[in-house]
Amino acid sequence: MEKDQYGTWAELFRIHARSHRVLHHIVPSEDKTPPIDNSSAEYEQWTTLDATVLQWIYSTIS
Repeated sequence: MEKDQYGTWAELFRIHARSHRVLHHIVPSEDKTPPIDNSSAEYEQWTTLDATVLQWIYSTIS
């Protein structure tokens, strides 16, 4: 993908992720890291959202 196309795609994807409140899965912040206890409900939710975001990304580039 050319640079200008990538920039447009990346910006639109950030907007999409922000509208679904999952931007932290793409642009991590200091206070939004995945939960460490991988048996917790919070960890389960985090990994599910992360998989959803990855599916969105892959579906736009394949």
